[in-house]
Amino acid sequence: MKKVAVFSAHFPPHIVGGAEYSACQLARGLSARGYDVSVLSTAPDVAMRGTFVDEVGGFDVFRVLMPRPYQAFNFAGQKTLDKIIWHTQDLVDPRNVKIWKDFISDNNPDVAFVHVPQGLGFNGLDALARANIPTIIVLHDLSLLCVKTSMFRDGHDCQKLCGECKFGSLFKIAALKRIKQLHIVSPSQANLDQFLRISGIVPASASVIINPNEYPRPTVAQVNRARIKLRLLYVGQISAIKGVDFLIGAILSAKLIDRVELRVVGSGRDLEQLRLKYAKQTAISFSGHVSQQEVANAMASADILCVPSLWRENSPGVVIQALQIGLPVFASRTGGIPELVRDGIDGKLLRPGDENDWSESISSIIKDPGVLDLYRRKIRDSSDRFSASQSVNSYIDLIEKL
Repeated sequence: MKKVAVFSAHFPPHIVGGAEYSACQLARGLSARGYDVSVLSTAPDVAMRGTFVDEVGGFDVFRVLMPRPYQAFNFAGQKTLDKIIWHTQDLVDPRNVKIWKDFISDNNPDVAFVHVPQGLGFNGLDALARANIPTIIVLHDLSLLCVKTSMFRDGHDCQKLCGECKFGSLFKIAALKRIKQLHIVSPSQANLDQFLRISGIVPASASVIINPNEYPRPTVAQVNRARIKLRLLYVGQISAIKGVDFLIGAILSAKLIDRVELRVVGSGRDLEQLRLKYAKQTAISFSGHVSQQEVANAMASADILCVPSLWRENSPGVVIQALQIGLPVFASRTGGIPELVRDGIDGKLLRPGDENDWSESISSIIKDPGVLDLYRRKIRDSSDRFSASQSVNSYIDLIEKL
């Protein structure tokens, strides 16, 4: 069976976002099918460096403390000079290449998966190119193009690279082009198209494969209480591009706050600021970071999952998790979200940043909560749309063709 090397700066149990969760789920899926998996990741501190065994997959995870002013887990609140040094080192520090090279030498992989290179060093890709290893780049975001990973700035999606990102992407794209056996996978067609258009890369193959994520089922009963008070739920990072503040503003401006409850689950740079800003709004609660099981239970206790993203989302796992348990989704019509949410079937697709569209849609459910039952029935009729096992099979098909 082939040896598979996984490169991801973040990897469970040390989680910053959804990319590393997906990387872990794929690694476990391949390991369960008999592939010899090994992972290179970063350590959040000195005590966590070294080799660890994944408790589910049984494969080795080698965690290295990167030579940086700070580790990839601690990006918030850093000084501007330290950030400049960090990003420069992530592009050109020759120690990155040595770390990747040593890992490749120790594990001798037949194929490499690159999930989160930011933090491990983008020039580490040169080690894969020199070893002529077939490489699958999984596009969880746009970090290969944008230093902020989102191509979103000053409240708007970027249509082209700014000067800052253009400089950094020159190094990243050049490194990718040196890999002769380069394959690109994205969980959404929208993200894949944007990356290929802007990067100009012509890979050996490009494909769309949904992230092979499995989510826990709720351990509490699902109860429809929308006729009393509409229960809205947000799950994800708390930052400006995610639209949490916008969503609350839409609810307040339409004077719907007495008819709804909004629970915000997740952590992020804006969490404490929003907690303070809306401290007097008793219908709005902030739970902070919780476990996947607690997320599942929160979904079972909600009427609608809200995904009010202002930027081009790729393929939000929280949407898939909600639809798998039959929870209707109201989401922004942007990026890869329309590939997941079927308007009028799974919920509603709304204009990102349009307060009237969002408030009117929420108000329509308050007036006629029976619509939610229709959404739930339609979702249940196609509950097999997102199969983690099928996604792993698609990845295996790709591996075996290399």
